[in-house]
Amino acid sequence: MLQQPQDREKFWQTYPTGWHIAIVRRPDSWLHSAEKESKLRELSTNAARLKHWRASVESILEGKKENPDRVIVVEFEDFVANTSDTMCRIAEKLGIRNDATLSIPTFNGEPISSNSSFGTAPPGKIDKTVIDRKDIVEKKYSQQVDDEDFEIYERARNVAD
Repeated sequence: MLQQPQDREKFWQTYPTGWHIAIVRRPDSWLHSAEKESKLRELSTNAARLKHWRASVESILEGKKENPDRVIVVEFEDFVANTSDTMCRIAEKLGIRNDATLSIPTFNGEPISSNSSFGTAPPGKIDKTVIDRKDIVEKKYSQQVDDEDFEIYERARNVAD
């Protein structure tokens, strides 16, 4: 992760023609997923997890400000709901050919299952239940996610490619 300025600087020194593609997720939806993620379960409270989320999104915003032409910000929800369109935009920005395999989960060209806190989709399919369950997630986490979190998220959405 490129949270610290020195980490971003080292990344760009190492990969001067590289790209940083960052996916930003709604804080409540991210929190639902974070509760199931083994590394983030180590953070004992949702408040601690949200602090981690805020730092991550703030670093994405800083990276985009520092290097706007090499940082691509993607909304997670848009990526899941409109995968083909999103990947087409990313391919165009990267200057690569848009291929059908960019729009499905693959590893070395072979279809794999997508990773989701709501379950697993069959290989080559994206689990879109995260979009379908938005209301449930919003209700569950409404008391834990505050206005500041959504303001940060909106700032990230405003710079999304």
